[in-house]
Amino acid sequence: MLVIGLRRDDDGYPPWDHEYIPAEEVGDHLFRLLAPPVFGRGLANGDVVRAVHYGEPESLWVESFVAASGHSTARVVLFRSAAPTPIPEVVARFGCVGATTSIDGFFTIDIPPDADLVGLITELRAGRADGRFDYNIGVAADGHEMLVSR
Repeated sequence: MLVIGLRRDDDGYPPWDHEYIPAEEVGDHLFRLLAPPVFGRGLANGDVVRAVHYGEPESLWVESFVAASGHSTARVVLFRSAAPTPIPEVVARFGCVGATTSIDGFFTIDIPPDADLVGLITELRAGRADGRFDYNIGVAADGHEMLVSR
């Protein structure tokens, strides 16, 4: 597990100073992320990062980004007033992987290079428009620019 340091905004968000993410070593202090981060900005599943040993007890902390995987990361928060939306099942239709987080109603979406971007962005925009959920894009890979265009 790698540790990603987080910066809180003026409202105290995100609710933690760091998060843990599974990774596999691919070289000397180089690691491939095995999931999209929940709050870590600019990172996606499969990206390669450099990590260093730090702290007591010693942990591996992400120091820098090394190489992109071609995946993008999105985050979805469900609104309690809306009917439940099964995010993992919905995004699977578009070739993506949705995962729950430790925050109730908050999901990450791993968007691989070959995902159906038109279908996914249509669904995300529809969910926002009808008040079921909101979303943001943590990172848009090259070729996925339509995720952030309005």
